[in-house]
Amino acid sequence: MKDGSFYEGEFKDGEIVGHGFKYWASTRNTYSGQFYMGELEGYGVMRYADGSIYEGQWKNNKREGQGKITEADGSIFEGEFYNHKKHGDGKYTSRYSIQSSSNCSRAILIFEMQSILMLLISVVMGQCMKVDLSTARGMAMVF
Repeated sequence: MKDGSFYEGEFKDGEIVGHGFKYWASTRNTYSGQFYMGELEGYGVMRYADGSIYEGQWKNNKREGQGKITEADGSIFEGEFYNHKKHGDGKYTSRYSIQSSSNCSRAILIFEMQSILMLLISVVMGQCMKVDLSTARGMAMVF
């Protein structure tokens, strides 16, 4: 491609189908995994230029299904993705080693993609708590 992007991998009837590797020069992101009709489809690993890595299921070029994203700061979310966003059940581990699970019966785990300062988590006793991850002390309030 003229911009320096490239694809290496399988083709079928002139279409990108099967396993391959793609590099996008404009973003410096790389993807290694399954393709269908040129789209990211099935299992794959995306390495983003900012240092974050997503390993998991893709559908129509979006994170969809089971996956794990390791952010550049070391925080990790393992669980469900829908329409390219964290969604439903999952486990979050921050760089402060605070772990949470979204199987709380009183609420749903909510993430903001731009700012993960407040998380709704489930604790061993089944109580829901809000934890401020902007401090290493992990200030918490039961609601």
